Amino acid sequence: MACRPFQILMAPQIAPRKVRNPVPALLASPLFDITVDYFRDYPETSGSDRMARALLYLLVRICRPEHVLELDTDRAGNTEVLARAIVANALGRLDTVSYGKQEAIAATIAEWDIRLQWCTSRIQQSFQSFIAATQCSGLKYEIVLMNGVSPNGDAGAEILSLSQLVQPGGFLLINHCDQANTRAAVERILQDRNRWRLLETTRSGFAAVKSLNQRSASSLSVPGSSLWILRAQPEGSRWRRWIRDRIARNHARPRSEDRPWPEGWTVMSEDRRVLDEIRAIAPSAGSDRQQAAVDAELDRLLVRAAAHSSPK
Repeated sequence: MACRPFQILMAPQIAPRKVRNPVPALLASPLFDITVDYFRDYPETSGSDRMARALLYLLVRICRPEHVLELDTDRAGNTEVLARAIVANALGRLDTVSYGKQEAIAATIAEWDIRLQWCTSRIQQSFQSFIAATQCSGLKYEIVLMNGVSPNGDAGAEILSLSQLVQPGGFLLINHCDQANTRAAVERILQDRNRWRLLETTRSGFAAVKSLNQRSASSLSVPGSSLWILRAQPEGSRWRRWIRDRIARNHARPRSEDRPWPEGWTVMSEDRRVLDEIRAIAPSAGSDRQQAAVDAELDRLLVRAAAHSSPK
């Protein structure tokens, strides 16, 4: 099938920076069904299910990333999906790393709309060489798609290395999580709950690592596919800013005395004790139920903080 003319598909109004897990909202949107229909049998060279292709497209659309990475492109099918979303955003670049079938991939890309070609950089390197060069450059990606493991590669080592290239708050999408070695590698990096969370597709929370083997695959992967979506947690400074904003909204203005906490805030000893309690529980939010419990506890502590504070 020849490359279709370029067309912008509408995306739902979802702000990933404000939503911990945007996947259920994307799947529930009427625009998702329209996108699925568009990618139902296209591109023919894609190795992913139409549901996964639609989610790839819409995730790029709502995130508006500047840097997107695809590993192990086979016949450039998913590459075209990502490139279409980037061009629709009028923002961003796509790096696609391929290990084999270079002539076939080049021939496929040559048939694309020129705008899709302009935003795509095809990289012919081994996995190890690419990872080393990217780490030296300091480049981080907002969205990374791993289609498979390199020839004679180790899934655990490669996924672990690839996870270092994702920006805080970014997304790591991994295909073929129905394979035992890939699933084990994902579970390994999920052990660091301060860094990574697995997004569930059936509800807005995160999946608990200890229950992955007992959970239905449909609740963890994109329906009809073996695509898992992980999200890197924001850096610690994000929690401090979040706590500071919550305190400000609750009119708890710490007094100017003693040493600053955090990032220029000054508090009394009693204020610091209360705020340290808030800081201790803030990163522990997981599922929706846990998040609700944390919010309730924060509200209680913020009332206490207000009682011990006065406006500057």
